[in-house]
Amino acid sequence: MMVIAINLLRPTPKIDLGLATAKLLFLKTHPQDYQIIFLGSSRTHRMIDSKAIEGQLLDKGCTLRVFNMGFANLTLEESDYLLEEILSIPDHNFQLIILDEPLTGLQYLDQARSKRTQMLRGFKYLTRRFENIYSYQEPLSKKIYRTGVALYGFAYGILNIGAMSEKLFPETYLSTRQEEDVLIDREQKTFSSLGGFKILEDTLDQDERAQRVHTNFLAQKEEFETLLKRRDMSPSPFPAHKRAPLLKEQFKKIQAHHITTGFYVAPLPHRRRENKALVEALGIETFVLNYNDPMRFPIIWQSKYWFDPYHLNREGARLMSQDIGRTLSKTVCLRYAHRGVF
Repeated sequence: MMVIAINLLRPTPKIDLGLATAKLLFLKTHPQDYQIIFLGSSRTHRMIDSKAIEGQLLDKGCTLRVFNMGFANLTLEESDYLLEEILSIPDHNFQLIILDEPLTGLQYLDQARSKRTQMLRGFKYLTRRFENIYSYQEPLSKKIYRTGVALYGFAYGILNIGAMSEKLFPETYLSTRQEEDVLIDREQKTFSSLGGFKILEDTLDQDERAQRVHTNFLAQKEEFETLLKRRDMSPSPFPAHKRAPLLKEQFKKIQAHHITTGFYVAPLPHRRRENKALVEALGIETFVLNYNDPMRFPIIWQSKYWFDPYHLNREGARLMSQDIGRTLSKTVCLRYAHRGVF
């Protein structure tokens, strides 16, 4: 009864997803400035170079501008929330929204206790977490583990443990908030100058996890090179028939606002078969930028263009983004030319 009373009396917390919310606020104050929006995980945030895309568009006489709404470890429920917020911006000039596949998130117990996780609480978001987990193309053992973490996070939030702890021990949380504020302040400078894009190398000295991953990658570069050269495209053991409808649901929300949709598939060697199955399940009616197919853009399938096993480095991101710009100039720009958009 006490838990129910606390949840009824406690005001609904204002949703604050840190960097994602800062990007969203910037977009809301510049609704006419951008026509193409990329919404996705760190493989959007760290690999979609807005200015490189715009440069290629401009070379073709196309002045569409690009904003990068990427956010590390973006989950399905977060993607839903941000998409709804973007679509509700009044007087916008958005012509194309390109989605990246959301991640399952909630991989570790400390993530389940994070303030970010507690922002999106309640049964609606828990349901979306389960839909996300059980549609993702991976072994059942991982799904069961993620389910346990998700339930732990839900219980942690519904019992208000984090909120009460922060009230009782505010100093413990102060340094974390200050670090987040510094990160957001630093990245806000890129919103206008780089269209929301932030290169991993730029924050390497402040990000201990990125340092470890990058160091390990350099030590195992030869093994990664072998993985890049592997051309096993046999059918994935994990079908995409449950995953594709979740993405199509988001596409329909965008299309209802008379905005064109697209799907960006980042290069990710260990998920080539899964991504191939997903693209096929989405069908030919979906506009797809599939860079997880080595035949699409072979140059980036060399280890010198990678920061770690999951992200391209500065040069790799630039090359891929330039190719995206060339692709958009042949499709999207021509599609909107008759409307006088540019």
